[in-house]
Amino acid sequence: MPNPGDPQSLNRYSYVGNNPVRYTDPSGHFSEDELLKWNVFIGPRQLAGTRDDPRTSWWYYLLRAAEFGDNLSFYAFHLGDREGRFVLNDNQLQFENVEGPTYLVKWDGFQSGDQAVSQRLPLYWKLHKPTGQTLSTEQQLRTYVNGPNDYMNPDYLEFSVGGYSGIGGNFSVKRDRFGKWYTSLQAGFGLGNWGLSLTAGKLIQSSQADAAQIKHVSEGWGMGFSAAYCLAVSVPVVNEGPQPVQVGFSTPGIAYTFGYSWSW
Repeated sequence: MPNPGDPQSLNRYSYVGNNPVRYTDPSGHFSEDELLKWNVFIGPRQLAGTRDDPRTSWWYYLLRAAEFGDNLSFYAFHLGDREGRFVLNDNQLQFENVEGPTYLVKWDGFQSGDQAVSQRLPLYWKLHKPTGQTLSTEQQLRTYVNGPNDYMNPDYLEFSVGGYSGIGGNFSVKRDRFGKWYTSLQAGFGLGNWGLSLTAGKLIQSSQADAAQIKHVSEGWGMGFSAAYCLAVSVPVVNEGPQPVQVGFSTPGIAYTFGYSWSW
């Protein structure tokens, strides 16, 4: 979509860098299927590994947010400052410098020919869209690709049974909006009658959460705090990524918990 406030973006010829033969924009930002077809990722497992690893997810989202006609400026070791555009040549996605050689775009960065040099991941990058929008953080990329967070649509629902009278525990089952199920066993201390609770959870961030982020806060060891008087509020503690908050209904009580969750 062009920027209505920028008359130049209404010109489809300049939108694609005055080169409509090489630069086209048939479907907006690059899809996972396109990145696989163009051999950026060798198979779905490599794509998923890059996407789900917090150390490399920014590179996945940079490639997903990109489209033909974008301008990417960055600094990289052994390359220095670079600026250019993404192009498609022989069914391979490439980065064409304004000045300098053209690089293949791969899952581990920019490559010269068949030489994979991991140090060529871009640093201090800025992705400039033809509409005038500039993306320079992973969160901006996620918002561009996944859309803004819809706080009325929960990321997961959780049902639990248990209680605390000094020391106690609970058992819970959770289902996220992607259809994945989780089971959790927790122990802790608090005050409250034994009973049931039903809560909806949401990750607090500007973009809509993806499956990997929900899995990160829903699986493995974790701690949390919950308080309820018919209306329940629960805050699990996460060591990395967005913070989830749960609200719902529960029997009255307050508790600090520690436990383990696994998916199935």
